[in-house]
This record gives sequence, structure tokens and C-alpha cells, in this order.
Amino acid sequence: MRIWIAVMLGLCVCTARGQDEQPTTNPATVVAEVRDLIRDRHSYAFLRIADEAELDTLADRAIERLGPTPTNRDLGDAITWLLARTGDAHASLRGWRSTLAGPFAPLLLAPMGNEPGSAVIAFDERRFPIDSKRLVVTSIDGVDIETWITAAGEYVADGSPQLKRSRAVQMLRYLGWLRTKLSLPPCDTAIYRLAPIDPASEVEPRDHEIELADHRAMYGEWPRARSSGFIEEGIGYLRFDRMHERPDGRDSERPAWRTILRHAQALVIDLRGNSGGSRDLVYEIVPRLIPEDHPPIVFTWARLRLQPGVRDDDEAAADRFMYPVSSRRWPPAHREAIRIHLREHGLADALQPTAQFGRPVFGVVASASGDRFSGPVVVLIDESCFSAADIMAAALAEVPGVELMGRPTGGGSAYIRRHELELAPLEVRLGQMDSRRIDGRTFDGNGVQPDIHVPATPADFLAGPDPLLDAALERLRKRMAESADS
Repeated sequence: MRIWIAVMLGLCVCTARGQDEQPTTNPATVVAEVRDLIRDRHSYAFLRIADEAELDTLADRAIERLGPTPTNRDLGDAITWLLARTGDAHASLRGWRSTLAGPFAPLLLAPMGNEPGSAVIAFDERRFPIDSKRLVVTSIDGVDIETWITAAGEYVADGSPQLKRSRAVQMLRYLGWLRTKLSLPPCDTAIYRLAPIDPASEVEPRDHEIELADHRAMYGEWPRARSSGFIEEGIGYLRFDRMHERPDGRDSERPAWRTILRHAQALVIDLRGNSGGSRDLVYEIVPRLIPEDHPPIVFTWARLRLQPGVRDDDEAAADRFMYPVSSRRWPPAHREAIRIHLREHGLADALQPTAQFGRPVFGVVASASGDRFSGPVVVLIDESCFSAADIMAAALAEVPGVELMGRPTGGGSAYIRRHELELAPLEVRLGQMDSRRIDGRTFDGNGVQPDIHVPATPADFLAGPDPLLDAALERLRKRMAESADS
């Protein structure tokens, strides 16, 4: 039981010994075991890492980060740092975050852009600003905010710019742990320097001393003010905060999504903040938006990394609703759509399995009978959309009449496989599927781009008006008017 608890919490020894104790196994050999797993089992082993020699170099750097007398926490940090270099945003050491020492910041932060130097705003768990005249954090404890973000980013996957910065900023809740990384002394408070969002403002920056907490602040579901229904006459709204198997299961008193599709003239699909889950929703919703006479749509393809326990047959990715082109599961029209897709994108060579990867499998959606929707659709996306929500956005992007609005999705699709280490009671999670969009680009490192890009503003993260939803409604009203005039 004690070993099982250790694995659950991501510890290297029994929990009674604590994270500040030294590991019972040579930590350098544990890091080397993780390196070998990446090389031999990881689908994205060489997505960001050039070759095996660079992987060896990175593993050596991870070992150097352990220091002369490493603790269990140091080992967890080193493994997480190495996993982050692969660019796989799903890869992780199970339970690692639960080992990070406090105290914690009671504030939430959000970036206004993906580039270094773009503003970062602060607010509390109620989504209210700390200082209504000064939203932007410029420093913490006298250290520039970008220094903090860079330190946190060392432990975030080298994925898309939007995922990297968003997750690194969220890591700034772990102030006690990050202070050790920056060689800063411990303290029960932190001084946040806040400045106005407008650099030309005459309002002077101000320091706010914030008492730290024994637990981290939670972002929670956002936006959280609205459930699926009708926003205004003729415009339906489908809110999917998670990729549930049963759409909109949170509120049975709201109109069912089938009713919305049946009666709406225009539609908003809100995926913001959706971190993934089941792909069932893709095959429930997207087919009902495809015109009746439209051919099947290929929207993703992938290859499984061959390894013990992974089979290369027609059903290898069946739980992802993905099959090889030769599968009997495909109707003739679906199979022909895949072949056309391969020719158009010059991907015919991908049909050939390699020593490391099996046959490619494909995701295809086709028009469904029943409650089909034929009006204009705007899909709201942002950097928090991840995993199955990335897949959903990619499928919707291929449907005629559907426009994606907002900011690029985070970017991530992997099909996680769990690996229990032999040298320590730890579990490492690695992607076993090389997952791509129709043009061959990986989801990881790219995400899905919106058709209509709307930059982030503080209002996107604070309680009050929802400017992105307002922009979507304005867009739909315009399209409805154009349709009525034609």
C-alpha cells in the first residue's frame, strides 16, 4: 500500500520519508531510464529533439540539474524538465505538481499575448481585479515578471507559443517552489507591482503586499456564466466546457442541444476553456453541421508508436474512432475521401509503416440524418482548448459555413500510455500516437488557428461582459442579414 501511494503522488520513496529526503535509488540512473523510455516508446521523441545525440545531451543536462545532494523533489523536477523538452504537452510525471512546496499565490494571472513582454494581468478567484486601475503585473518581489515566467516555463512543454506562455503564467501560483528556482529567500508574503494596462496612462504603478496561502488558487471553469440555450431570437448557443460523452449534461432544464439545432437560425459553439476528454462529442455534433450532399470530411490522421502492448491492426485506435484506409469499418465514400485527401496533400508515403510507427489511421466525419443544422456557425476557441477540444476545433474548421473565432487553441493530441519505472516507484506518461491535422502538421506545437483572430483583452478573463461572445453574435447577425438579402 505504501508503494502504491508513492506512485500515486509521484514520489520516489515511501511517502513517510517526504520530498525533502534523498532518493533510495541513484537519481541519475532514474533520469537515464526516462531518457530510454522517451527514445524507445514516445511518439514525439523527436518532434522537438533533433536526434538521439541531442536527447542524450538533454538527459545529461537534466542530471546536472539534480545538484550534488538531490532530494526526491529535485528528481521529480529533473524528470519533468526533460519531458518538457519533447514538446509533448500531454507528457508528465504523475503527481508531480502535488509535490511542489508552498506557500502559494492566492492570485490568478493571465497573459494578454503569446510573446515575451506581453502584458500579464492579475485577479482573484472571483475574477475581480486586485486593483481596478492597475491590472498588469510587472514584477513580483522586485523581480521582473518575465524572469518568473521563464523560470516556470522550464517545466512546461515546448509546445505552441500560446500553450507555453499560458501554462507558464499559471505556474506562477507556485511561488514558494519558484522562489527556490530563483534563489530567493522564503517569505509568507509577496510584493506584486501592478501597473495600468495602458502604458501611456498617467496612473503610477503601485506595490501590493499579498499574503500567501497554503493552497493554490483555482482557475475553475471559464467562462462560467452561461449554459446552452438561446441567446437571442434565432441564435442558439452550445457551451461545451469539457468533451463529455453526453453533450451538455450539466443542466437538464436547459434546452437540449438537438432542440437548439432544430430551431436555431444561427449558432455559437463555445469551446473556450475546454481542456479535452472524450471524442464522442466530435462525432455527435460535427456530422449534424455538414451539408447533406457534402462528401465525408477527413480532419485528422495519426500513427501509433510500435512497442510492446501496442498492436498494429484495424482496431488499434478504434476508441479514437480512427481506422486505416483499408479497414472494413469504412464505407466506400469514406475510403475514397481518405485517398483523395492523401493525394491532395502529398501524403501517400504516409501509408507505408516504418520500423517505429504502424499504419496511419484516419478520423472522418460525414453528414448525419436527423437534426441537421444548415445555418451560419461561429466557434469560439482560445489557448485553453486542448486535447480532444483541439480535435473538435480541427473537425469544425473543415465544415462549410463554420467560422472559428478567438485565439489559437493550445495544441495537443497524444493518446497517453502509462509507464511504471523499474528503478523507482514513479509513473511517467508519454504520448504513443503521432497525431496530425489533415495537412500533416502536428497538433502539438501548433494548435488550431481561428478564421477570425480576436486578441485577448482583460475583459476576456474578468467577471462582467464577454467581448468575444459579443463579437460572435455581431458576426452571426451580419451573416443572417446577408443571407436574408440574397
